[in-house]
Amino acid sequence: MASAHGELEKKLQDPNAPPMFLPLDFLQDITCDFSTESKLGEGGYGIVYKGVLRTGKIIAVKKLFEMRLKEETFQNEVSYLMGIKHQNIVQLKGYCAESRWEAIERPSGSGKHVFAEIPKRLLCFEYISNKSLKKHISDESLGLEWNMRYDIIKGICSGMHFLHDECHIVHLDLKPENILIDSTMTAKIADFGLSRIFGEQESQIITDNRAGTCGYMAPEYLIRGVVSNKADIFSMGVIVIEIITGHRDYPDFQQDNPHSAAASLQQFTEKVHLSWRNKLMSTPDYKSTETSVRQVRQCIGIALECVHPSMEKRPTAKDILEMLNGLDKMVADYEPLSDMQCKDMLQALNTTQAIPTLTQIISREVPKERMISLDINQTESWIATGHENGYIDICDYIMQKSVCLVKIEDVDAPVDNIKFIERKQWFIVGLGAGSGKIYVYSYKPEVQKITSFRVKRYLIGIDSLAVHPTQPYVLSSCSGYIQLWDWDRNWECVKKFEKLSYFNMELQLAFNPKDPNEFASTSNDMTVKLWNLDSLKPKYILDGHSAKVNCVEFFTTDDNKQYLITGSSDKFAMIWDMQTKACVQIFGEFKSSVISVVSHPSLPVLIIGTRDGTIHLWGTHFRYKRQLTTEGGANGLTCLTPLGRVVMGNESALFTMEILDEEPDAIVEAEEAVAS
Repeated sequence: MASAHGELEKKLQDPNAPPMFLPLDFLQDITCDFSTESKLGEGGYGIVYKGVLRTGKIIAVKKLFEMRLKEETFQNEVSYLMGIKHQNIVQLKGYCAESRWEAIERPSGSGKHVFAEIPKRLLCFEYISNKSLKKHISDESLGLEWNMRYDIIKGICSGMHFLHDECHIVHLDLKPENILIDSTMTAKIADFGLSRIFGEQESQIITDNRAGTCGYMAPEYLIRGVVSNKADIFSMGVIVIEIITGHRDYPDFQQDNPHSAAASLQQFTEKVHLSWRNKLMSTPDYKSTETSVRQVRQCIGIALECVHPSMEKRPTAKDILEMLNGLDKMVADYEPLSDMQCKDMLQALNTTQAIPTLTQIISREVPKERMISLDINQTESWIATGHENGYIDICDYIMQKSVCLVKIEDVDAPVDNIKFIERKQWFIVGLGAGSGKIYVYSYKPEVQKITSFRVKRYLIGIDSLAVHPTQPYVLSSCSGYIQLWDWDRNWECVKKFEKLSYFNMELQLAFNPKDPNEFASTSNDMTVKLWNLDSLKPKYILDGHSAKVNCVEFFTTDDNKQYLITGSSDKFAMIWDMQTKACVQIFGEFKSSVISVVSHPSLPVLIIGTRDGTIHLWGTHFRYKRQLTTEGGANGLTCLTPLGRVVMGNESALFTMEILDEEPDAIVEAEEAVAS
């Protein structure tokens, strides 16, 4: 007996040995006959004991409850785990399937006994010393540091990707109690008693047996018995929310008004994001705060996608892992200048470069109404500004006087968007919350309303408008829905693009001047999407920012390479190569959110405006030129093509700033000095 037990212990010491049959008497021996002192924990299907080998090595012995035991459950777990070897899945070391004849009192308390054959079913696993995830997650202000939480999230995603795509297994009982944490804080998925295995061509099945844990069960599985990978994705989303926030509460998707649901989800995301940012910034000597904040934002966004009520809108485990790995690669590739390098650069710039001349254009017609939006008419030397309470002011930037004032009839909603259509001698207006309407005006020989129409049945604001450069089209974005309007068809909506997420809001739209069939949209989900007018779904999704993306612009360098510049509330602007769809440059970290990005149409200059009123000028080859700070914020930026000027609007005034197409020697020298 001792010799046989010694052989078993020797095999259990081998990390590469396949799972083996282990006799019941051997397991009784190493657990002190399943003593109370050896007990590690108890679950819905059995008790886990600590098994100690003579060498001191420990294995976990799971003894399944005899009265609740279903042979199918035991066989499932053994067969599924036999061939699985992955760092994020608990490793099966052995199993026991024996039967013993025992005298059982029947009925209980009668003093009468009958002999029955009792099945003994046990599973043996690698011993995980740090207990389950449930013991580690708590309110975000306590417990694990962020980098540990992030590694655990990635570990769970990696394990689920392996189970779904390599093993074709659906777990069906994913919860913190079934995720074990080892001594290195590596997450390991455990407890496969409820799992189902799919054939190569299967994607879902229907079952009447809906076992699982409330709070983690997907609605389609709980209500209709639909079993698919997306059921696990829902459970994983709940777990990620719990890891980040310490609880599994999240906003309700099922609200009467989709705008309210989207706002609720956005508010939840911002609250979690801000909470972690404050915690990280208050941690002494904490490194890479911005990196961690980006990860928090990305993870909470992914988690909310995972718990979407519609299974079709949830990502796959592979999708999630690619998003997280993409963020990690982007952060690793970006190495910002040190504080000393930045100071050296700015000192060289500030001592050699004159401040640009500012000219203020005062719009005296609506002095008390806050300015929200602006646009340039390049043929008439006009600037149109949209204001609160339905006011539009058009002024002549050469004469520096107001041309006309328009008050939209019976409307007090803010003018969130205004665009000139010079070839038609029109301008269009998109109103904010409380209206949800688009107004069309002609401006020759005088300003006159042509038509108006509501974009959606709810009184939701228009987030963005974009005019096609050659076709009779206008794009609008409202509550995340992008629609294409044809003015030659009496402003008929000719296309409605697919909304990828229930709570997505597409914040700005821009047509590609080199390919007018293509346009870009920025979103509160931290992505930039590239679309084609011929398809209802985006062609590409650019993912790199860690907060909502506010603005976007296409531009081309003098070597005819096309790029995209985006600005975000994460205080960074990013440059994307349109050929490779990769981020090639990051500007920031600025002092506040980037709310405007503009490429000058005739000069190789990029202009970045931040919410605090600072304007940054960069060359299109990504050399820093100069910066200017004004009071009152920067509500809008645009360019005057023939004059080499930039127009900036804040809440109370308009400014024009002359920019020069130059690369001063002092700047080049400063860059070379920093590089060396």
